Amino acid sequence: MGIVNSISAGLFLFYFLPQAYSAMVVTYEEDKQNCPYFLENKEYQRFAVPVHGLVNCSWYADKACCKITEVTSVFSNMYPLYEATKTCSNMMNYLMCYFCSPDQHIWYKQRARVCTEFCTNLYEECKAASYNGKKLGSEYANGTAFCEAQDFSVVEGNCFKYDPKVFDGAVQHISFYLPYISSLIMILTVLII
Repeated sequence: MGIVNSISAGLFLFYFLPQAYSAMVVTYEEDKQNCPYFLENKEYQRFAVPVHGLVNCSWYADKACCKITEVTSVFSNMYPLYEATKTCSNMMNYLMCYFCSPDQHIWYKQRARVCTEFCTNLYEECKAASYNGKKLGSEYANGTAFCEAQDFSVVEGNCFKYDPKVFDGAVQHISFYLPYISSLIMILTVLII
């Protein structure tokens, strides 16, 4: 009797489990969010998926359009911000992670569309910060000019918005802390000598 039950259970799993699995896949397929930033051609489409280990964009780990290597590449090529407030650094970090957002389908139309309010607040918070020896406030007249110079469209509706709550537990790239670390090392060197 045990063998018959095993065979019956095996046949059940063989015939019905693939159907149950395909039903789950269909549900998953319907829930996918496309990532238009990465649309290279009509035959290739990227969808938001879990990507763990996004050091600078960790708030997107559960559903991201980007890959770890892309985030690393973007942040390794950024100029460090000197004299930036923590809020400035957070806002700039958030803006640089736009390509990871699973909501791209809402606000990406050939270019990322960033909210006017976000650009204005970013500029006000960061205008005293410097990069490559230049103050943001002297290089750009306002937030719109800054965002447009970074190749973003600045708009009012259906746009990429800043969410400051994501930094409550997020990890930032060390390049944001380099100015502070180098200053601390200089101070410690003076104190020791």
